[in-house]
Amino acid sequence: MLVWPAVKVFLKKVWAWCKKYWQLIVGASIPILLWIFTRDSDNVSEVMDRVRDDHQKEVDAINRSHELEKERRETARRRYEDIVSKIEERSSEDFEKLDKKKKDAIKKLLEESQDDPQKITGELAEILGFEIVIDD
Repeated sequence: MLVWPAVKVFLKKVWAWCKKYWQLIVGASIPILLWIFTRDSDNVSEVMDRVRDDHQKEVDAINRSHELEKERRETARRRYEDIVSKIEERSSEDFEKLDKKKKDAIKKLLEESQDDPQKITGELAEILGFEIVIDD
């Protein structure tokens, strides 16, 4: 009868130790379980080779997609620069034409309305796109 209380105390101490060092138990049991499940099979090296090959394939796919992304980004950048340069060329031609039209309109306005400064001011603002603001 004295044995049972001693066993209970011992098991309580073991349980307290296990609760405190459970990481150690798990860490030690994983290799043991792996050894038990793989001791009869010679496939471990084959599995490792397959894992290594799969990893290499994944890395190659990532590298290919990165290169493809770089090529697409470069193509998009070149296309953007081409479009911007074409727009700048067209806009500079349009500005030159617009400036000539404005110059002709201003010249005509000055010839027709030499004596009316208010009319010249209003029409100049209209031609050039300005807004006249008079502060009192």
